[in-house]
Amino acid sequence: QGGEWHECEVTGVSSDGRLCDVRYHDGDEEESGVDVASRVREPLIPLYGLCVGQWCQGKVCRISPDGDLHVDIGAEIPGVIRRSRITQDSAANVRDIVDLDAKVSVWICGVDASRQRLELTMVDGFVGGTGLSGQVPPEIERFRRYLLRNSRSLKTAQLI
Repeated sequence: QGGEWHECEVTGVSSDGRLCDVRYHDGDEEESGVDVASRVREPLIPLYGLCVGQWCQGKVCRISPDGDLHVDIGAEIPGVIRRSRITQDSAANVRDIVDLDAKVSVWICGVDASRQRLELTMVDGFVGGTGLSGQVPPEIERFRRYLLRNSRSLKTAQLI
């Protein structure tokens, strides 16, 4: 349905489990032969489950006219990377560095759940100082990044 996510109910599944029939809740439309693998999305991570200094991988979902990137890291909202936090060379053209739908490695540098804001950076060591809540002193950020990089599971290594 137009590339948007719609809540639905599965009404039937093929014998191999790859295709299904669904009925959408917002209009009672039905669709047959839906490829399950192409339609399933991981549950979204709530903002309160993210922390400053955490490393993530994401996909560029928008490049704004002023050069900011909007990146989907699987959180409930996309994160924003300001142009100055994409590379240490602030004069570089953003479109020469990344393309739309590119996979990128980022660090979380600010989380404000009450205002629904998530700030990211692609510059290692440039975490914090954003004016958003959740900031910690630089030495603690470095220690947190060290733990996150060396942990077997990023989800279990989150420090609060």
